[in-house]
Amino acid sequence: MSFGGYSRCVEGIIWQLRNQDPKRYFYIKPILDKASRLQKVPWMIELGRIFLPKDAPWLPDFERELRYFPIGKYSDQVDSLSQALAWVQLRTPRPPEGMFVSFARRTQETADMAED
Repeated sequence: MSFGGYSRCVEGIIWQLRNQDPKRYFYIKPILDKASRLQKVPWMIELGRIFLPKDAPWLPDFERELRYFPIGKYSDQVDSLSQALAWVQLRTPRPPEGMFVSFARRTQETADMAED
């Protein structure tokens, strides 16, 4: 399986996790560009449904990246946010394209809700 433009380091991490538990970890290659993915979920941000920890050491960098997206130097955190929000929006145990995650817990929660 090819991972497109990803570095050998990222490919190694992906394969290492998949080897640990292939049913739990997977990768889905994104189809759209980062700006297009973020455009699918702006309402969640605009309505104030995103809460960030005030004292997080990473918060200033994250906010700077959001403020300058898509023309800023960095965009990976914004892209991760958009993909996570798309996943939440879908409310399915399977993440949106481009997300590499562990979803066993979410799958179990969904199954538990279906039984109720």
